[in-house]
Amino acid sequence: MFIVRLDQEKEQFNKELASYKETFEKIKTFSDIDTYQDYYRDVSALDVNLQRADETIARFNMRSQRLNQQK
Repeated sequence: MFIVRLDQEKEQFNKELASYKETFEKIKTFSDIDTYQDYYRDVSALDVNLQRADETIARFNMRSQRLNQQK
């Protein structure tokens, strides 16, 4: 039961990571200084999301270790 739930959470997390990648790809296209505010919002949101993702990964690793699964 715990392993199934962990696997489901990891699957959802991978979807979130994919959306972060899309945001990053958009940010890489920045070329117009007049639109910097939109990009700034995206960069700020991505920064927060990546910090949360780092914490989530640490929790996944801890839980995986407790369940004797691969990190």
